[in-house]
Amino acid sequence: MGLSSKQAFSTNLAAVCAHRPSVSAVCRSVGINRQQFGRYLSGASIPSPHNLMRIAREFGVAPEDFFLEPSDFEERYALSELSDTSRSEGRLSTLMRRAFPGDTLRLRRLHGYYKSHFLVPYHGSIVMRALVSIYQKEGLFFSKSIERGGEFQSGRMISKYDGLVSLINDRLFVLEFESVAQDALVETVLSVPRRHEVRQLFGMTFGITSELNGRPFASPIVWTFLGQTIDVRAAMRDTGPLPLDSPKVSSRIRRALMASHGVAYTHAFPGA
Repeated sequence: MGLSSKQAFSTNLAAVCAHRPSVSAVCRSVGINRQQFGRYLSGASIPSPHNLMRIAREFGVAPEDFFLEPSDFEERYALSELSDTSRSEGRLSTLMRRAFPGDTLRLRRLHGYYKSHFLVPYHGSIVMRALVSIYQKEGLFFSKSIERGGEFQSGRMISKYDGLVSLINDRLFVLEFESVAQDALVETVLSVPRRHEVRQLFGMTFGITSELNGRPFASPIVWTFLGQTIDVRAAMRDTGPLPLDSPKVSSRIRRALMASHGVAYTHAFPGA
């Protein structure tokens, strides 16, 4: 006699969760609270169609597969990993669903406006101050960044970037595309404190620069939280290139930006 629907689902869910670092990590990634997810694992309940779809997307399988006999599910799951490119959405889409948005619940408290500070790669004594917005739409988190570069960007007064945002293991990942010149991808990784109010985020940004023939660069970067509602025009007027010793650049930001790239991550970015 086969397993009941609840038994089959809980057994198969436990099997795929065993491939992840922890059940809590799965809950954060899917956006379902740990207590409710525990009821699914124990067989006490079956998720709603909406939650079932979210769980299925997380593991890259069809929702109905979770109700197969465990041996059939294991075979189907293994085959789906190998033949995912035959699916209509493709393997890349599956990977992106797993990567973005990551920890949805914690990401919600990060939405709003920030001022970012990083070193201009071809002029180490100049800090670029940009305006960044993190917002949510249709279950994903996105970024918009605007830089006013002036003479430091070959005559381009403004650069605009649109990006995808994910939070995984206390790290905020921002992957951006320069949407005006359409000539660069930039990745920023920031450390997010788990127990403290977010005021500043410290990390690294990686990209290329048009001024040096597209050569890659990396710079420490600091984001300062401005709020969820701000005067955007006023904030934009306060962006652009600044001398590293400008009084507008706080001593804490200055120390972080001057930290050697070779220094261990946790030492290079105080407050991470």
